[in-house]
Amino acid sequence: MKISLSTMAIAGLVGFAGVSEAGVIVDTLPADDRAGIADYGQTFTANGLGGETNVLTIEIEGPRDNQLADFVSVEIYVDTDGDQSTWDPGAMLGVSTNTAQLLDLTVSTFNLAGVELAEGDVYGLKISNGSLGFAPRVGLKKFSALGNTDGTVFSAGATVFGDNYDTAMRITTGAVPEPASFALLAIGGLALIRRK
Repeated sequence: MKISLSTMAIAGLVGFAGVSEAGVIVDTLPADDRAGIADYGQTFTANGLGGETNVLTIEIEGPRDNQLADFVSVEIYVDTDGDQSTWDPGAMLGVSTNTAQLLDLTVSTFNLAGVELAEGDVYGLKISNGSLGFAPRVGLKKFSALGNTDGTVFSAGATVFGDNYDTAMRITTGAVPEPASFALLAIGGLALIRRK
């Protein structure tokens, strides 16, 4: 039975399209409170991924108090013990490719590349301006069943606000394509180019 390279290209495209959709795994926007937090940390659990996936963007809302804000980046870490109620970031998975200001009533978007998450795992998110003792002011969302990150906000490694708030943020992901899909797409693409 002969399978044409064009057929393989189409199969690769179908396979690739099936895993490239973006999805939102955390959404606690809009903020309903705010705070300045030293050495800011937020844990979150990657639920509803359906496998492995890459983080595409993290959006964070600034405070509602008209204060000046530093340019910051967002860092993602593996949570060492897998417990979202403790702050113990292990290996850094990646840092945002851009910086932004957390401004009053503004949602800032941080772009990430190559940060892969796995279903059910716990991760740590840090807001950083690259200096010690930094206390960013961010928007917070009162904990609710609809806005739950399955995580905790931390200030200098300690739980704050009685664990009643999460960072006002949205984490958007896109699935990791399987190597076979990439291979089929590449082979079929070359065949189509050669055919022309």
